[in-house]
Amino acid sequence: MEGLHLPRIEALDVDDLNSLPEGYRYELHEGNLVIMTPSTFWHKAMARRLLLMLYAAGLEVFQDTGVLSGRPRDCRLPDLGVVVDLPPDLADYSNLPGSAYQLVIEIVSENSVNGEYT
Repeated sequence: MEGLHLPRIEALDVDDLNSLPEGYRYELHEGNLVIMTPSTFWHKAMARRLLLMLYAAGLEVFQDTGVLSGRPRDCRLPDLGVVVDLPPDLADYSNLPGSAYQLVIEIVSENSVNGEYT
């Protein structure tokens, strides 16, 4: 695997997330970059079950939806998000403001870190 080369961390904000190397999942927690580990297959199975149920109910549900807060150095990546207001050109967006969501879901497993509870 090729090394991970990141920009200067102290200058990182939400707009920089799209310029980070592909193949990783990132969150910004109050300006702190979090590189997320792959989930377990139990976690993936729970996400799939919930996604299919919400989709069958006619909702616009997506995986790994980026949720922007009102702060430029904070962006969370919950497991699922039900979007009520999709932007016109989906290819231009990775993250949406919290107001675009009707529901966000974070699947918490036994070894989840505390940040997933709030």
